[in-house]
Amino acid sequence: MPLSQQDLAEALDDVIWSLPSRELSGAETAFTALLRAGQVSRAALLREMPDETLIQCLQKRFFHRHAFEELLVNRYEEGLEQFFLRRTHHRDQARDLVQEFYVKLLESQSLERFDASRPFRPWFWQVVRHFLIDQQRQRRGSEPFVEAISPGPGPVEQAALNELTGRVEQALARLPPLQQHTLRGTMEGREPGELAGALGIPLCHVYRHLFRARRALERQLQLQPS
Repeated sequence: MPLSQQDLAEALDDVIWSLPSRELSGAETAFTALLRAGQVSRAALLREMPDETLIQCLQKRFFHRHAFEELLVNRYEEGLEQFFLRRTHHRDQARDLVQEFYVKLLESQSLERFDASRPFRPWFWQVVRHFLIDQQRQRRGSEPFVEAISPGPGPVEQAALNELTGRVEQALARLPPLQQHTLRGTMEGREPGELAGALGIPLCHVYRHLFRARRALERQLQLQPS
């Protein structure tokens, strides 16, 4: 019975984490030929991989350009543009900021130095916020950037929040046990490495379960991935 696309992605995921950089980057041509012979889409496999695995691809120079495109363009670019748009209220400026952020990220080599034992998403948005603060300071001279603080939710917003919380809990309860356990653990502030030790599984498998869990919740709650 042939392996499913998800099974192939998981097998390649394990290889990416286990092989050292020199061996992995040196095997890219062979992997490319193997995927082509099996008529397997490289882009489709990368779509099935957690952010942290794509970071491993970038750091180990394996499918480097394709991993960058999947990670930052396909997954985060829409969210980045919306983030900047909410703060600038100008779409062209928001798009310019996205491109400036990419340049800054590449020039600083922050992705190459990222510690893959940490979750990527919270680190990424922290970097985005620091970038925006620096941009605001440059545009306003020495004037500090102060983000507007929204008031607490009113009765209608609180009711909507309570409803969403209930829907999230119901969606969580429908997840497979490992996905549910890892997602609940991270929501409680536990580190992926701690969860890997408690569950007796490799760190990359924790990220995989988190990735699958988030995707499942996005589908169930009809949320945009960004």
